[in-house]
Amino acid sequence: MSDFYARDLAEIHAEGFGALGAAAAQVVREALGDRITGARIVDIGCGAGALSAPLSEAGAEVWGLDLSPDLLDIARRRAPRAVFRQGSLHEADLPEADVVCAIGEEAERILTRWITTFRETGGTWRRSQEVHRLALLAPDQVLAALDAAGFEAETLPGYGALSLPAGLQAYRAVRS
Repeated sequence: MSDFYARDLAEIHAEGFGALGAAAAQVVREALGDRITGARIVDIGCGAGALSAPLSEAGAEVWGLDLSPDLLDIARRRAPRAVFRQGSLHEADLPEADVVCAIGEEAERILTRWITTFRETGGTWRRSQEVHRLALLAPDQVLAALDAAGFEAETLPGYGALSLPAGLQAYRAVRS
């Protein structure tokens, strides 16, 4: 079992934190327009499929990658036509794509999350704990990496009507 978004936290995340992915999916759909059908989309850190599912439903060929097998189980239920793989971006062979999506936090530091969940199951309560340590990148590092990979990138204030709070950044990158 994974120690990164295991079953309880995966369910909580899927139920309560899909707005950002859904808003990002709408931006991708609008950018692709009629080209959405058959477009190859890679969703890095796809989680429970909040971004993958609406793009797959719109006719895109979606390939998602995530560390958590439990989040991937949910993503597969939400987007049965999509292909999902368990693994790290640093070790995966990504397929060719028309669009690559990734959603996460950024800053120039390590973010440590101490997460305790309580879930009612069968009339009793189950407690789970996880610690997530994430290396966060500053926006200029992300833009430089995208540039080095051959993309023209820009920052966005959010995804469509969804404005992002301080500490979160949206990007749009197009292959030059």
